[in-house]
Amino acid sequence: MEARFGVSEPNITPWRRTVCGDLTSAFDFSRTQSGVPHLPDTGAYEPKDQDRHPDYHPTPPAQGTMPQQERGTRPSRPVGYDLSVLEREDAAQVQVTLVNTGELGAHLQARFLTPAAPPASYTVGAGDRLGVAWPATGAYDITLHGPHGTFRRFSGDRPRDHVHTVLRRAGRSGQVRVTVTALRQPASVTLTNAYSPDRPRTVRLAAGRDHTFEVDTRGTGGWYDLTVTVEGESYARQLAGHLGDGGPSVSDPAFGRAGTAFGRAGTAFGR
Repeated sequence: MEARFGVSEPNITPWRRTVCGDLTSAFDFSRTQSGVPHLPDTGAYEPKDQDRHPDYHPTPPAQGTMPQQERGTRPSRPVGYDLSVLEREDAAQVQVTLVNTGELGAHLQARFLTPAAPPASYTVGAGDRLGVAWPATGAYDITLHGPHGTFRRFSGDRPRDHVHTVLRRAGRSGQVRVTVTALRQPASVTLTNAYSPDRPRTVRLAAGRDHTFEVDTRGTGGWYDLTVTVEGESYARQLAGHLGDGGPSVSDPAFGRAGTAFGRAGTAFGR
């Protein structure tokens, strides 16, 4: 109402103004549709005797099933989110910096499987950044859920972790770069792309050396879902999200495919 008619609404809190849009992004104002859409004929629904009839009560199935997400993609309007999650090397905890270069504030939530702890929530304003740390002196399994597909999973065992992973966007070219560094000993590192899981990429790194994987997301509309694992170790990093360029895009191509976007337990809707 404020964006359309200029009416001030005093009951909207500053936090909600930070993390919520005003619904105008759902419309494409660059084009005008002046034609009247064709609607189906409803004449067959009119009672022939002009009398009221009992309501129809469908019979529920004897055994219910979960509805299935329809396959394929749909056009997607641009949104103002542009988030990065940069992990910093630390032997006693998992440290990350939440970087928001988008036009909207973002709310993210960390969930802890190991060590067990209540969820932790964070809000990062537009153009701002926030450093957070989670204690992890042994085994850990932590997921981070944010808007518009932002998802990270950090798992491993701190005394046995020997690699460090950072994902960065490669400009506006639709590519991401995943740099993996072997810290104190050689490591055999594998990068798996959920959109092409049958083509994993493996490199052998000497101690102190790094390797950068480049992944082109233009074929998936800017969506990425990458997992880094290390042979013989519990270390894993799952990095998922969407690269926006300010223009229209498509919905996640993995929707409706088991084992990818909706196959990540609690992540697709939680992202």
